[in-house]
Amino acid sequence: MAFEKDLANIISVIIPSGRPWRSAPALEALLKQRCEGGSIELIVVIPCGENLPNLPKPIDLSLKVVHTHILYPPGKMRNFGARHALGGYFCFIDDDCVVPDNWVQKMRAAINTCQRIGAVGCRVGSMGKDFWSRCADFALFADYQYRQPRFCNLGSAALCVRRAAFEDAGGFDEDLKASEDWDFSLKLQVSGWRCLFEPAVEVLHDHRRDGPAKILKSAYRSGKLSGLRVQRRHFEKMSWLAKISLFAGDHHFYAALAFPYAAAVTLQQFFSLRLNGFDAAFLPCMFLAKTAYHIGVLNSGQNQIAG
Repeated sequence: MAFEKDLANIISVIIPSGRPWRSAPALEALLKQRCEGGSIELIVVIPCGENLPNLPKPIDLSLKVVHTHILYPPGKMRNFGARHALGGYFCFIDDDCVVPDNWVQKMRAAINTCQRIGAVGCRVGSMGKDFWSRCADFALFADYQYRQPRFCNLGSAALCVRRAAFEDAGGFDEDLKASEDWDFSLKLQVSGWRCLFEPAVEVLHDHRRDGPAKILKSAYRSGKLSGLRVQRRHFEKMSWLAKISLFAGDHHFYAALAFPYAAAVTLQQFFSLRLNGFDAAFLPCMFLAKTAYHIGVLNSGQNQIAG
């Protein structure tokens, strides 16, 4: 019993990294983390043959490096880390995100505000403050930009999950190459857990999408990798817009839906985000990014559109 209590006080910070040569800022910020009343272990998951950059020697936390045979999809990389984790909480952070001081402690405090909260996400904003970097925040990562707490689906770039909730949901889908965080949030909710977005905590994201071409390419790639797999799997939890997209995919007129769907989602996000640091000048790029996403979905493979 005492052993289980000790494990509950460990927070396992898991960082999957396919590009460890770029991860030094993220890792250095994590090595500075402290958590009152608990201890921290940092688990870095990298493919065989890759090495971490030179880092300061950790003092108050343990550092583990887990090697995988190859670079797997993001969900599988996170699951690898979780299988090596001891803690009662898992904090997942991407290797291009830099956390603030006391990020781990703040995330644990947020998840413990209610026993039924299974996961907590936070704001993720661009490191760059130029127009295009901020535009990318809203065009590609709009769900991270809210400034009010809310219960919603969460992204996995910066996420804290109870171990029990992670196990109930069966972890991340290891086959999904994109949208695995959306799928994971929905699985948590099916298992009876709540997902809280806590905007008082913010991490910086070095997404390097500082121009229109990079933004549109990223949106297209996301759509192509996602297809309609998550929408089909969780049909009952989909919005009416998503259900229409499934109907269109099933009846082979998805292409006709791309522009009106992109316009509807852009307007929806405009009205919900207009009080959250939103600049109306972002709207054209947001619309084009949504359109590029749907073109990507259209090109994701017939088995994912009409399958």
